[in-house]
Amino acid sequence: PVSVEFSQQLTLIQRKLYSYILTLVPNRAEAEDILQETNLVLCRKAGEYDVNGNFQGWHFEFLVFK
Repeated sequence: PVSVEFSQQLTLIQRKLYSYILTLVPNRAEAEDILQETNLVLCRKAGEYDVNGNFQGWHFEFLVFK
């Protein structure tokens, strides 16, 4: 299960992550799909996150490009 803290961190990082994805994939629809897929992976891996770690750095490791 995803903790409240994890959900809050995930919510806070969305705009920054989307902006980053757009620099790599300028198609907005494709960037939104990548963001959604990445969020799904992150939610599945929520239990692996070290709360003392850098959430943004950890999050960016799981970008899902197809």
